[in-house]
Formats: sequence, C-alpha cells, structure tokens
Amino acid sequence: MRILYLPIRRKWLNMILDGTKTEDYRALNEYWEKRISHKSYEYVCLHNYRDKYLFEYKGWTRGKGRPEWGAEEWTYYYIVFFRKIYRKNRKNRKNRKNRKNRKNRENSDILTTTTTGG
Repeated sequence: MRILYLPIRRKWLNMILDGTKTEDYRALNEYWEKRISHKSYEYVCLHNYRDKYLFEYKGWTRGKGRPEWGAEEWTYYYIVFFRKIYRKNRKNRKNRKNRKNRKNRENSDILTTTTTGG
C-alpha cells in the first residue's frame, strides 16, 4: 500500500473536509516531481500539526489552480486529486508527554542509584 504524504494548512484541510475543495496544489519543482510524477499511489494522507486524514488517491495533472483554493494566478502546479475519507487519526500529545516524563524519571533513578551505590 503506497501512501503519498502531504502536509497541509488547517484552512485548506477544513475546506477539503467540508467537501468544497477536491484537489491540492504543489509547486512545480524537482522535490514534488520525484514524489508525484514518478510513482503510483493508492492513498493520500493529508496531515497538519494534529490530525491525519487518509483519502483515496485519484491521480494528478499539471495545470493552473483555483485562486479561491490557494493557488496564485498564472502559476502552474502539480494538482493532486483525491476523494472519500478512509480514516482520521489524531495525535495524542498527552501520552507522548507522559512517556517522556516516565523515561526521564527512569533515567534519574538510574543515575541516583549508581552515584549513591559507591
């Protein structure tokens, strides 16, 4: 299962989730050319700081985007098409912090037992 991961801002993600935006734009440069035009994908994962959404990948093309969807006028982009949400995954920051604190406590316990044990 090949997934194309695309970071996206909250404003555009909300428009996609509402159903008003059905495509995403990426710059015509070498970075995106390697990731989009030379590979085939089954899914697109749109993610921002907190959430990840998995969509069905429908293909791509080169062209001008719509200004109301974030594209600049007279600029060409890779246009990535997708549809249908498969899954939503929300990061749980609290658990990550608890894991870090737990590791720090374990490391400090190790340090205190080795220094006082002599």
